[in-house]
Amino acid sequence: SFNTLHMMYHEATACHVTGDLVELLSIFLSVLKSTRPYLQRKDVKQALIQWQERIEFAHKLLTLLNSYSPPELRNACIDVLKELVLLSPHDFLHTLVPFLQHNHCTYHHSNIPSVLVAYEGLPLHLALFPKLWTELCQTQSAMSKNCIKLLCEDPVFAEYIKCILMDERTFLNNNIVYTFMTHFLLKVQSQVFSEANCASLISTLITNLINQYQNLQSDFTNRVEISKASAALNGDLRALALLLSVHTPKQLNPALIPTLQELLNKCRTCLQQRNSLQEQEAKERKTK
Repeated sequence: SFNTLHMMYHEATACHVTGDLVELLSIFLSVLKSTRPYLQRKDVKQALIQWQERIEFAHKLLTLLNSYSPPELRNACIDVLKELVLLSPHDFLHTLVPFLQHNHCTYHHSNIPSVLVAYEGLPLHLALFPKLWTELCQTQSAMSKNCIKLLCEDPVFAEYIKCILMDERTFLNNNIVYTFMTHFLLKVQSQVFSEANCASLISTLITNLINQYQNLQSDFTNRVEISKASAALNGDLRALALLLSVHTPKQLNPALIPTLQELLNKCRTCLQQRNSLQEQEAKERKTK
């Protein structure tokens, strides 16, 4: 009866059998409890030994201990499992503990969803994930250190960092994200890039920076284009700064420094023009 109900509930998701399962486990529990005072009797001991499906039965009970099962079903499963362990500690402890440990380790080492959601949501540039982990990083508590260790061991997290540096560099314009990267890139750099790959990305970034700057219109009349170009340039610059903090190339493109100096001068000019414009607008508002 239990095998049939378990199959219906667990595999066919027929949740209407929950009450039947709880009732059946309650009867089963009372049967198990009734055997405990008579364990020394040969017929009782023999009956338990001949119950070949007892380990499989216990494993099926464990599969019902998840967040989708209602509390009354989980509690009934736990009560029966406790009774099984009391009846035959050696048999059940030696099979159930490795089973539980394996599932626990599998969950923690290959599946941290808070990471997968962040990775899949990267194109949306939501900064909640970086904000949470930056705050945890700054607390320096024992709990936060343990959580950060688990996070850094997750392969999806390394992919998340890599995706920011490769495809979503404008995300780095958000100061929270940039701070987050300064904390975590160093911790997972070996999982993200090999030394050769890091050097190659730095070289590509520098080439992109130089080309982007040279392609900019000198008159800066289109504000939309200015905003788009500046976001891309700033994201690339921040990515470059992060990568140079973990890898030092043997040589850099000689055109980089002059390009950065020209860009800096142009940015200073733009700031001066903006400040002058803001002062003029403030005077006009005051006059009005």
